[in-house]
Amino acid sequence: MHHIPAFAAGLAEDLSPEDLHHVLGLLRGDLTRLTSALEKAAAGAEAEAFRRAAHGIAGSAGAAGIEDLEQAARRAMAVQGTDPVAMTGPAADVKVRVKRVLDEIEAAFDGSAAP
Repeated sequence: MHHIPAFAAGLAEDLSPEDLHHVLGLLRGDLTRLTSALEKAAAGAEAEAFRRAAHGIAGSAGAAGIEDLEQAARRAMAVQGTDPVAMTGPAADVKVRVKRVLDEIEAAFDGSAAP
């Protein structure tokens, strides 16, 4: 592992390098899957699916200590109605923050053996 993402510093104190690698891999997979579901739900104006995906992102981010992403996902969860335009902004905000987290995870593994 090249460097530990800032958000994972607390996790690194409690986990072995192998376990941290595993946890970051799970986080990467969850965030990738949930962000895709969030975007799909926004495009289809599927309010319940949108809130579920946002809730999953908030939970994953909260568990990993990524407060800005957790807050962005909670704002997305608060979107009311089925207007895809109302969902687009919060979904884009979440996506930008998820990309930053995924980039940090990639950098932590120096591009090789990334989870």
